[in-house]
Amino acid sequence: TAITVGLWFAIAIPFAPLLSEIPPLASGPILCIVGALMQKHINEIEWGDVEEALPAFATLVLIPYTYNIAYGIIGGTFFWIIMQILLMPVR
Repeated sequence: TAITVGLWFAIAIPFAPLLSEIPPLASGPILCIVGALMQKHINEIEWGDVEEALPAFATLVLIPYTYNIAYGIIGGTFFWIIMQILLMPVR
């Protein structure tokens, strides 16, 4: 599969200058639609389970505040790791 993805990226290289001409303002509505589609899955989080709910909430809050999906995921992952370390003596 990596070779296939590499080939598709190689095919896409000539189109990069064309796509770079699209202004960032034009991608805003699409990002709003993608965000709304992602919100449908929030119902599947077990909000009664603190070990699952707090890292998920931290991720959901950090994504818009940092303007970066990766930073939100990293923050939620670190929050989960810290919770696991702090809960070790209790278990």
